[in-house]
Amino acid sequence: KAGDVRWDPAGGMHTSENTGAGSYRIIEVELKQPSGKPVTFSPLDPVSADPRHYKVLFDNPQVRIVRARYGPGESAPMHEHALKRLTVNLSAQKVRLTLPNGEKRELSRKAEEVVWSAGPASHSEVNLDKEAFEVILIELKQ
Repeated sequence: KAGDVRWDPAGGMHTSENTGAGSYRIIEVELKQPSGKPVTFSPLDPVSADPRHYKVLFDNPQVRIVRARYGPGESAPMHEHALKRLTVNLSAQKVRLTLPNGEKRELSRKAEEVVWSAGPASHSEVNLDKEAFEVILIELKQ
């Protein structure tokens, strides 16, 4: 059903068939490497620092999937994204980020835009739009 997260171990072929009445969208990620070392998240991890906006949908030794939702004008405290990750925008996004040094940056993303981030990032943020935005973070534990 909508919003479900599913994990399939590597290997094996399969066929997909839509047995429903309408179309659907999925995000499928194939991992190329086995899991890395166990991950310990800091208190600045967004799930700990801002549980109002960030929810873990799935977590195993290889990947953690987090959904974030910000209403119009809502803001988040300073937090840190420590892992390499794919960000999948479920809706359009216009935010102002404030970095730890006080520098401010505005960022806009389109709905369904996918962005790769290879390193850690720390910031607070505010939704500048009059609409809510939602993103899925696929964090790689490698």
